[in-house]
Amino acid sequence: MVDAYSADLAEGRAWPWLDPTRETIRRRTIDVCAAFAAAKPGPDRALQLLRAGIRIDPYNAALQERAKHLRHVLGDDNAEAG
Repeated sequence: MVDAYSADLAEGRAWPWLDPTRETIRRRTIDVCAAFAAAKPGPDRALQLLRAGIRIDPYNAALQERAKHLRHVLGDDNAEAG
């Protein structure tokens, strides 16, 4: 699911009935990124998953904090999260 999410559903379309479905898919994809990262796949893979979520929602503070922690664990405190 994470790799399949390349953009918002029907990106560029402004159909009002599409907005709730688009947001649900977006939210679920971010949740999947966070859940997979929390499943302890190893810090490198967890950071990749968090970065995937951050690309979808760059303002998600929880993902940013978790990524910051993993960068610290990996000894890369100066790198950007996304």
